[in-house]
Amino acid sequence: MADYTLSAKVSADASGFTSAMKTAQNSLAAFSSKCSSIGATISKLGDKLSTIGTYATATIVRKKHCQLCEADGELLTII
Repeated sequence: MADYTLSAKVSADASGFTSAMKTAQNSLAAFSSKCSSIGATISKLGDKLSTIGTYATATIVRKKHCQLCEADGELLTII
């Protein structure tokens, strides 16, 4: 029985692949940065809406209290 060996030499230029992977990495980093910025903006908006809600609640409670006690201008502490 004959014994045969097949050999092959393969060479490739990976510079195109490396460049494409670097571009993809940079794009993902930019996307991540934008998502982080959007998250921070939404968080700031939430803080502002919470502050508005606190003031609105204090105003409603103060007006309701004034109507019940007829004590205009009394400041209430919201806990």
